Amino acid sequence: MTVMRRLLIAVLPLFFAVLTACNSDIVDTGAQLKSDMDAIDAYTASHGLDAITDQSGIRFVITKLGKKGMPPRGDQTIKAAYVGKFLDGTVFDDGAGGAEGPLNSFIAGWQYCLNVWPSGTKGILFVPSPLGYGNRTVNSIPANSILMFEISLNEVVLTNADKARFTSDTTAIEKYLSD
Repeated sequence: MTVMRRLLIAVLPLFFAVLTACNSDIVDTGAQLKSDMDAIDAYTASHGLDAITDQSGIRFVITKLGKKGMPPRGDQTIKAAYVGKFLDGTVFDDGAGGAEGPLNSFIAGWQYCLNVWPSGTKGILFVPSPLGYGNRTVNSIPANSILMFEISLNEVVLTNADKARFTSDTTAIEKYLSD
């Protein structure tokens, strides 16, 4: 036998043993998402909230619709005030100081939801655990936790390219209208 075959015969059973051991810790994300969506739907129904359902599993309630421009793209910086809670009302993050950064640097739940909110929008966002921190414990947030955020999307910071495009478009529109 060649050295490569001997190595393969020795290592292959070890590989499968490790893979099998790891599988016991894997959470069925689809089942977790379904369970979380059911819990969120029960919560919103019991609290009389008419939540908008996103196909990703996120639910949100708009309490004030902003009118200050377009929703943010993933690469744009947002400024938001928020309070993070669990469904039982326990606050896990008081949002002191707010949040600021590119939208694509936040949890998937924020990214999926806030990319349709115009600046100035306020609402309640319900994030199933796979779109939050999943099966990881993060600070005081246990693994597989459903997250609820009261969010105010205060500002979408325009990049210099956005500003230049706006100026160019405005000039073109004004020229078209004057012609």
